Amino acid sequence: MRIGYFGSPDLSATLLSALHKEFEIAFIVTNPDRPKGRSANPVPTPVALVAEQIGCPVYKFASIKKEAGACELLASHNADIFLVFAYGSLIPRSIFDLPPEKTLNLHASLLPELRGASPIQSSLLRGFPVTGWTLQYITEELDAGDILSSCEIHVLDSDRVPEL
Repeated sequence: MRIGYFGSPDLSATLLSALHKEFEIAFIVTNPDRPKGRSANPVPTPVALVAEQIGCPVYKFASIKKEAGACELLASHNADIFLVFAYGSLIPRSIFDLPPEKTLNLHASLLPELRGASPIQSSLLRGFPVTGWTLQYITEELDAGDILSSCEIHVLDSDRVPEL
């Protein structure tokens, strides 16, 4: 199975590394390099660094919605499925409808609770005793697609973001 992968932060890079061991990654879409530190030198996302390590084509769209030719470019890779995990931008229907097996989103909370960015941090700040992960089809509305699967994680008082 050929996967088109969309993601940016460390946690997403960890998943990408694991997927690469079992599946063919057709391409990767991540956020553009951003200035960091006192020098303000542009730094690639953790997902971009993994893409470089595994030798996979990587695309850094400032706005995937506005990027001319993005749809055709991604379609040319003939991915069977797209997987989105912490990409940080909405993906237009013209792109998420491309693969024959559709586009899935992995979300770090039990949807529909805690839609949007930083669900792990939000669950900790709100003191949720249980959080989890949700795998869903992607739709035009943020984190609102049909749920395929979810799993609960009981939150311990000592848990922080890395543990969840």
